[in-house]
Amino acid sequence: MFLFSYHICDILVEIIVLHDYEQSKKPSNKNLSETDFEKKVNSIKVKIKDAVVQTSPKQSRKRDYVLHFSSPVVYPPALPQVGMNKDLFNQPTTEYSSAPFSFYHEEIEETYPVPNAVVPETELPIIQEPQEGMHPYGFDQIDLNTRRAQPAVQDIKPRFLVGKGNPMRTFNQTPPQEKVLTYQDLNSSAFNLSLLTYICIVDYPLNNKTKKQLWKRLTLCPLVETLILKNVGIGGIGKNARFPNLRFCDLSQNRIKTFRSIRKITKYSLNLELTPSMRFVNLNDNIRMDAYRQRLIYITRNLKGTNRMIGLVQIDDTPITKEERIKAIEVHEPTNPNSASIFRWKILLIERFGHKQLQTIPDYLSLVKSVTFPRLNLALCDVSMFLNAQVVDFSGNQLTSFTGLQHLKHLRILYLNDNPDLDTNAVLQQLANTETLESFSFHVSNKNTHPRLSGSREYRASILKQLIPKNRNLLLIDSTTINFNERVDAYAHAGYPTEILDNLSNLEIFAIRGNPNMKSPQDRLQLIGLMHSMKQIDAPLKVIDTEITIYDKVEGWKLVGGALKDAEQFKLAYITGIKSINLYDHTLVNLELCDCALEYLDVSPYVNLKTLLLPNNRFKSLDNLHSLVKLTELFALDIRHNELASAEDVKTHILQMPNLQVLGIFGNPFTKNSNNYRVKFLCLLPPIYQTHKYPLSVLDVSEITPEEIYESSINSTKADSSIDRKENLFNIALLRRASSLEYSTLTEIDLRGCGLSSLFFNKLPQLVVLNLSDNSITDSNLKESAIHHLQSLKALDLRNNKFKDLAMLCKIIDLLNVETLFIEENSCYDKDTEKDRIRFFKKLTNSKIQTNLKFLNGVEVTPKDLAKFGKTKARK
Repeated sequence: MFLFSYHICDILVEIIVLHDYEQSKKPSNKNLSETDFEKKVNSIKVKIKDAVVQTSPKQSRKRDYVLHFSSPVVYPPALPQVGMNKDLFNQPTTEYSSAPFSFYHEEIEETYPVPNAVVPETELPIIQEPQEGMHPYGFDQIDLNTRRAQPAVQDIKPRFLVGKGNPMRTFNQTPPQEKVLTYQDLNSSAFNLSLLTYICIVDYPLNNKTKKQLWKRLTLCPLVETLILKNVGIGGIGKNARFPNLRFCDLSQNRIKTFRSIRKITKYSLNLELTPSMRFVNLNDNIRMDAYRQRLIYITRNLKGTNRMIGLVQIDDTPITKEERIKAIEVHEPTNPNSASIFRWKILLIERFGHKQLQTIPDYLSLVKSVTFPRLNLALCDVSMFLNAQVVDFSGNQLTSFTGLQHLKHLRILYLNDNPDLDTNAVLQQLANTETLESFSFHVSNKNTHPRLSGSREYRASILKQLIPKNRNLLLIDSTTINFNERVDAYAHAGYPTEILDNLSNLEIFAIRGNPNMKSPQDRLQLIGLMHSMKQIDAPLKVIDTEITIYDKVEGWKLVGGALKDAEQFKLAYITGIKSINLYDHTLVNLELCDCALEYLDVSPYVNLKTLLLPNNRFKSLDNLHSLVKLTELFALDIRHNELASAEDVKTHILQMPNLQVLGIFGNPFTKNSNNYRVKFLCLLPPIYQTHKYPLSVLDVSEITPEEIYESSINSTKADSSIDRKENLFNIALLRRASSLEYSTLTEIDLRGCGLSSLFFNKLPQLVVLNLSDNSITDSNLKESAIHHLQSLKALDLRNNKFKDLAMLCKIIDLLNVETLFIEENSCYDKDTEKDRIRFFKKLTNSKIQTNLKFLNGVEVTPKDLAKFGKTKARK
């Protein structure tokens, strides 16, 4: 039995097509005559309003007819698109939500003394950015000043920077008399070789004689800037070839075997004072030049490059990265372990400030006020040349040595946090005479045993002991305000006026700013956290300087040591009041708490939940979703745009949720640094590849495809390597869609929208109903699929594939006994028009089709359709 349904004027007409199968197990179908069959079809047409027709998510147009299955494949809805809400949980209720309360008509604007980390670089000289770089003299000021003092030196710039600038010109920018494009032009007397700047000879094999002639002519071209000799058969550079102005060189697809030719280009240049100005080299596809990239980077590391980077800019079609340059130093100078670290610091300075600026402007670095190089893998740094620096940020590096701080007499802000190998005493000794610090960050995160662990009182105390006496303006340690308990032993006795405020039951507004105990926003939050009345949602006190928000109450509670669970339960009570959610209803099946800034939630009372939507919150671990794994009926879980850093943490919980079908994880930190986070996450879920009809089917906003499952199985080494990729994809589709693992006895399967191209029907000999719509199957794919063995097949859907040859498709259908067939939405049969139907039946040759085929594209086959059956063959 199989069914298909269609819409006519909002009426869903369901036609049940019954046929006498010899292998049918239902005795009621065995004795059904053709007359009774027709009566049965006509008698079951009924009007059904508000019908829902299940359709494939990949279909390209609305369909009135779809195959039905006894065990249909249900597509769960994908999660809607959501964005990151940066204004989490902002619910102002008073007029003082932003402006402080005042009893006076004229309000004096007051600001908290928070250190300003933004320093305008107003004293740096501004020069025109040069088109090319300079030879790396280095940063030895004594040597550079000595060069300036020598009377014989009139200009400290290398010769190639004196006079008119020389930017690289493209083909279109080069005058016709200065460029040649063929070997014949190069040998022609029509060109003055001494004026040529652009030479391009491509795909012109040279013999020994013509090679000699080529280099002979090229030696007469001293001004050439662009030299392209691609696929001409040369094995190296001519003996006397000199190109002092060369900027771009492409020698790809030749027979170059060694680096001797490269050295000729980069070393021997008659008109240059130091090194040539070459920036780009192309050596693709040369014989025995594998792995040449790293060595070439090292050889050319001191080319002048650009103003922001020394050395070659690009090799072949790939720009050279900083990490490649540093790696080349590490590999080729193994005896000097610090050379790569020194080189990294050197090229970062050039990149940030400019080579010409550093070499031509006296004491340029001493004018810089903000020195920020965070998270750049720096190991060795000397900042002694930044004499006027106010802000120094080297956080998140791998520093082992950091010197020169004692020379920075104007230093206000210093960030050295997350450098676990940096010696604490060595840094503090350099700061012994510093008197201008306002903020200092030196903690180490994510290392629980480190002595500078963030939040450690002993560590803070040791830092403050050495810095506070001379740095009277020091306000922050590790971005945390230094409170009076830390500054003065007697601060605890001064305290906050919490008891007084709690006893004033009718107090609504309290102004306290400008007092010594209210120096920062943290002090205000600490006051709120210490007040017992602030643990009430509807407390009478609404304003302390500015409006007291639920955020202030929760953060203040946590700031004074309150338990996260208690603070979050308080927040949740407020949220449910806004969203009108009855959390005491333990029969809840749907719970949506989006944009609530939640960090903790206990879901143990809601064992009947089917959907839990928590996007745009602040969960750092799924452990903070207490009892999540006990939600055995949970169908959809949305945890997008939270702060989940560990995919392993998510995996551990997901594997314990047997009915989860829809999962949202996008926007969490563990997905942001991955090009294909979906596949990498699926690698952690081996049941999705190994288990029949594993429930998880939608990830974020789209269905999980067999292609993604296969890629994840490859990455986790779970795929069967004995069979090829296409068969693996087909096996995965069967595993996801088949109603049983007994493929040999399977009678129906819905494989729509699986992205399949290759099929293997020798595994499914008993199929009766088959849906292959919305895939990528071609004529040849279907022909090679062994579909002709499916002699029990009665219903077949081939819509929206890649069939182009109607004749070949008809030859395949001739081999089948189908009664219901869908072939529209293909290149060879787009729409079911009368003309297309006649064309289809003309190409059929098997007379059984006339009696077997009852419905084509959902429309009953008529004598008019069969009138020209096989006429194409008859004419031949």
